[in-house]
Amino acid sequence: AQSQTLISSTFLGTKTQAELYTQFNNLPFIQFGANYYRIEYTTPDVHGVLDTVTGLLAVPDNDARLYPRLVYQHGTSGSKLDVPSINVVTNGEGQLGQLFAGLGYVSLLPDYLGLGNTSRGFHPYVHAASEAWAAMDMLRAVDQFCAQYQVVTNDQLFVTGYSQGGHGAMALH
Repeated sequence: AQSQTLISSTFLGTKTQAELYTQFNNLPFIQFGANYYRIEYTTPDVHGVLDTVTGLLAVPDNDARLYPRLVYQHGTSGSKLDVPSINVVTNGEGQLGQLFAGLGYVSLLPDYLGLGNTSRGFHPYVHAASEAWAAMDMLRAVDQFCAQYQVVTNDQLFVTGYSQGGHGAMALH
């Protein structure tokens, strides 16, 4: 097996442009609705052993366009399940992926090692290398998703994060 292999994608839901507009206080720049998925892919753990990890992928609902990619590294998680691919359906940080898709980005929100519902072991908190390679491998896995579902991206890549995710964003950069 190799790293960055897409294992599966699970459709989690959709939000229309109007729903996103209302959800985000009438933000005038929302141009699209969003379809969002939990992505499972492989990446090495801190010992170099492949692990299956998860992340949230949010895609604009108009497939007739060419979109830039955006990686959002999330803040510190209080529990293994307090991650974008799970809390997108509640009021968690995963909803930023929906917003970014509504703004026209193919948005990737990796859950990090040791977090989410599939990754084993403990999360290596503010471990720059694993934050970076989990995001890089998700980018590679999402390329496989995009080819499979005819989502077309351009060469632009935006990287951002909040709190621990700021650390992760700088590591990815």
